[in-house]
Amino acid sequence: MVKGRFVSTVTLDGGAVTILPAPRRLHPRRAESAVETQIWATEQIMSYRRQILGFGIATITKKAPGVPRVTKLPAWIGLATRAGLSVSCPSLAPDPRTPPLPVLPSDGEAAVILGDAGTAPAVVYQARSVICESVTPAQLTNALESLSIPWTQVGPVNDGVLELQATVPQCGQYSGASSGGTAKALTVTIYSDVPEDTAHRHCPAARVVDESLPLGPVGVPGAPPPVVSAGTAILHGETGPVRVVGPIEPPGSEPDASIATPTPLPAR
Repeated sequence: MVKGRFVSTVTLDGGAVTILPAPRRLHPRRAESAVETQIWATEQIMSYRRQILGFGIATITKKAPGVPRVTKLPAWIGLATRAGLSVSCPSLAPDPRTPPLPVLPSDGEAAVILGDAGTAPAVVYQARSVICESVTPAQLTNALESLSIPWTQVGPVNDGVLELQATVPQCGQYSGASSGGTAKALTVTIYSDVPEDTAHRHCPAARVVDESLPLGPVGVPGAPPPVVSAGTAILHGETGPVRVVGPIEPPGSEPDASIATPTPLPAR
């Protein structure tokens, strides 16, 4: 990578994804700063570690229903990996009859490909990976940007349940919630996933949805959890794109699992 551009060929899954250096005469229409947050806020790589981001020419041979073809596409491409991140797996006794797992060429790797043109596709390729002693097939999906969205509280907390209304943006879908804090103050964040490529899509308009959010017990690990009550201050999480924390890891650096924690960014 030199000055935000790929200068050598990168492949995933033995050529299922190929990223070539863009010709020198070809300049991106969008600046790196304009696409960086969008790429690193992609929902499908929330559990990955950021690696590199650059401009190149992308081709994907894999096909998936509802996902546009990517062939020699000038694009901004973010590469991410699960390497070094812990995964919670069920405890199972090893079976001596189970054949050894294959060596995968791109185990735990993913690419977010965001077409440089305004009507170009935005897709995510997640390579075949070994997770919990089994091989997960490769996945090709339309890229979704994870957003922390506005919400308002409707009435007091009743039996540990918060009634709220959230504003889901145009083309978006409600994707979940998180809460954290103490019995005195609890921060609630509501999430929505929005397609990063909305061209040629029939998108629902922005809308308000009603949700009942069970808050349950909260507290610090190892301590008796206090119960959320009507006296608990309910705080609004910061709104805007959500992405993995921490700087892009240079090749060969030691992994730091702490950067895999999503955090809301200030609204754009």
